[in-house]
Amino acid sequence: MIAPSSAFARPNAESSPIWTPAENTDAEAVANASAIAELRVKVTLELRFITKILLLLLGMRRC
Repeated sequence: MIAPSSAFARPNAESSPIWTPAENTDAEAVANASAIAELRVKVTLELRFITKILLLLLGMRRC
């Protein structure tokens, strides 16, 4: 049997936490929320554009 690689070993949660609430400041939280809101707007606009193109293509196909 092959031993598991140390590269894929799960780190000890006590020695190396990925994230703790104390590390996230209010300024970071506001910046993250702002970035998320901006991405939502961009995605929404892109989806509307893609939808319009698809509807135009479907309309042209019917003719």
